[in-house]
Amino acid sequence: MKRLIIAVVLIIFVAGLILTSVYTIDHCCTSLLDTLSLCEEEFKAEKNTAPSLSKLLSQWESYEPVLMIFANHSSLEEIGYSIARVRLGDSEDFLKESAELKERIHHLKISEKFSLKTIT
Repeated sequence: MKRLIIAVVLIIFVAGLILTSVYTIDHCCTSLLDTLSLCEEEFKAEKNTAPSLSKLLSQWESYEPVLMIFANHSSLEEIGYSIARVRLGDSEDFLKESAELKERIHHLKISEKFSLKTIT
C-alpha cells in the first residue's frame, strides 16, 4: 500500500510540473510576443521604439532564468541573440529581425507544449 501511495504522489508531482511548465512557457512567450508586436507597431508608425525595445529586453532578462528550467537552452540562446539583433540593428533590418524573433518565440511556445508529438 505504501508503494501505491508513493506512486500516486509521484504522478501528481510530475503532472504539477508539466502544468507549471506549460503555463509558464505560454505566459512568457505570449508576453514577449505582445511586446514585440507593440515594437513593430511603433516602428511602422515611425515612433521611437527605444522604450518598447527596452521593455522587451527587461522582460526577456526576467523570464530567461525561469525558462532555463523548462525549455531547451539552445532555443533560449537563439532568442537572446535575436533580441540583441533587433535592438542593435538598423531600421532597414528591423522588420526582418523582428519577424525572425517572433518565429523563434512562437516555435519555443509550440515545441514545449505537452503533447504526444513532443513526448516521442
